[in-house]
Amino acid sequence: MVKVIDDTIEVCKETVNKGIKIWNSFDDNKKKFYIKCAAVAAFALVVIGVAYRLGTAHGKRIAFEEEDF
Repeated sequence: MVKVIDDTIEVCKETVNKGIKIWNSFDDNKKKFYIKCAAVAAFALVVIGVAYRLGTAHGKRIAFEEEDF
């Protein structure tokens, strides 16, 4: 069991190191571009999530108002 955990940690370290090497190989303009893209994607996910929640809340309210008790 310990061997499996050690192997998993080693694979994670190698993956992170590879990612850091790739990130450091970019020039500053490319880094700024990727950071902006990530920020826009995160903002889009937040907006989509809020719109979804508002839509489901509105749908539940309409269904509640139309229900005959």
